[in-house]
Amino acid sequence: MHIARVRALGASLVVALLLALGVRGAFADTAAPVVVVFPFQPNGNVPEKMGEQIATLLAQHIADGGQVVVKAAPAASTPKTFQHDAQAAGAAYYVTGYVTPFAGGVSLVEYVVSARTGTAVYSATATAGNATDIESQAYVLKQALLAITAPPPSTADAGPAPTATATPAAAAATREAAAAVAGQRWVVVEVGGGGDAAQRTQARQALIASLKGKGVVAVADDDPAPEGPALARVICEQNGGARLVAATLRNVRGARSFDGSIDATLLDCATGAAQRTVSGSGRSVEQAAQAAASALVAPPPKRR
Repeated sequence: MHIARVRALGASLVVALLLALGVRGAFADTAAPVVVVFPFQPNGNVPEKMGEQIATLLAQHIADGGQVVVKAAPAASTPKTFQHDAQAAGAAYYVTGYVTPFAGGVSLVEYVVSARTGTAVYSATATAGNATDIESQAYVLKQALLAITAPPPSTADAGPAPTATATPAAAAATREAAAAVAGQRWVVVEVGGGGDAAQRTQARQALIASLKGKGVVAVADDDPAPEGPALARVICEQNGGARLVAATLRNVRGARSFDGSIDATLLDCATGAAQRTVSGSGRSVEQAAQAAASALVAPPPKRR
């Protein structure tokens, strides 16, 4: 099926899509990610309506089967208003991209964008010669959305993570390791876990400050911890990072006081692979952050 048939099929699904989204919305899982799919921007001699029709097909099939809630895009949306319109719809993310003629079909550049920050958290390219190809891309985008918003894996059965210590030998080793990573740019994403939003923000700020105190060029990224190497690399590339830090706050005291830990995973930006998982404990968020930062920059244990 060539471009003309994709266009015709997309137009025929617009009314059905709007009705389907309305029905699904009433029964949507409240924990499901919410997304808006905006028209793809046409390049070359692609007809103006092609981008709208591709977005219609993607929206329909991303919504199929639940798990992701798709909100309808306002008819008057433009690229300049995508972020605002997604926020107004209550969406955490939006999907858009570009469509270009390619070998009798089209080439797609696809983005999943954080509605809060306006930064792409996932990108992909694909070619499509028929509606089935676009349906396949809807599946890929849906899996990316589910991966982005997945809760961090439980470590309950993994045994306790190595905890930072304050012995003189450990402190000396930490100083040596800090010298090795001095000047490296590390990206610290949103902190998950317990506590309220203010306490999690405090934990991230304290972790960044502690890493900076050890010579690391630590920067914040407002997206959640990525699930999968591809998403980690996207976040790293956007921030020019060499490493990515994803952390979880654990507080056994509750909201009024803190006595717990910051559990953090350090990922390599080139591969997306986890290099180490550590835990820093303390009677304050700052103390836990300092312990976690020390463990993150510490040299790996020697093999016996």
